[in-house]
Amino acid sequence: MTDEVTAIMLVDIRHAARECSERGLMAASKWATDILLSVSASKKRALQHSIDTAAAATSVSGFSTSTPARSRSPPTFTDTSPVATQPLTQPIGSTTTSEQPLILTRHPDAAKPFTLTEEEKRFERDRIRSEQDLLIGAKAYFDAREFKRVMYMLQGCQSAKAIFLSSYSFFLVSTNYEYYTLAMAELENVWRKGD
Repeated sequence: MTDEVTAIMLVDIRHAARECSERGLMAASKWATDILLSVSASKKRALQHSIDTAAAATSVSGFSTSTPARSRSPPTFTDTSPVATQPLTQPIGSTTTSEQPLILTRHPDAAKPFTLTEEEKRFERDRIRSEQDLLIGAKAYFDAREFKRVMYMLQGCQSAKAIFLSSYSFFLVSTNYEYYTLAMAELENVWRKGD
């Protein structure tokens, strides 16, 4: 057996980390993530180039999958409810089904949705791609409720996903700390009353 990590091994380890995390196998996911993060960044970049080259060759030769594609036709739903007692699906003031359903609009004081330009979207995809192993690891540690480890792992990351996960982990750590201090203060009060 060789100690050399191949591109196939790297893809399989990433896949195993994701699959274990999705299935709730926290210890296995963390283990696979630790293996993934033990591969040096320069080695991963070199292997990623060969993975990209192989993926491009596969896409040129044709797409194949073991799972059949879903039908592209939209599901058929009626515009109104067949039962008049369901007010959320009935147009307001409607007594017949020939009227148009109510169209909801944005509240005038609601914030406008934040949209990225194509260049910003490309930069974000590149950031996520360069941080994918850290994000996989952070997700595994997040699922295992190791929030401080998530914050430490994502310190230098710049993608929106990484920043959100790190910030949310910080929030959870801080609220857990506040809960812990309140619980300890309450326990002290109970102990003092017993004395």
